[in-house]
Amino acid sequence: MLYRIIAKRYLNISRQLRRMESTSRSPIFSGFGELLEGIVTIRAFSAENRFMEEFHKKNDIAIKV
Repeated sequence: MLYRIIAKRYLNISRQLRRMESTSRSPIFSGFGELLEGIVTIRAFSAENRFMEEFHKKNDIAIKV
């Protein structure tokens, strides 16, 4: 009985942690997807440095969480 109570609590907490982790990483994945879709335009306007700086900022924020 005790095992069942502990397991149920553990599953609820682990589910919440996975949700928080995916939420914090979402901006990184969406930004990377946008980068891949627009790479030709980014290179045409020589804006690689700006996008790399934005990506590093998003990555730093996600790592802090």
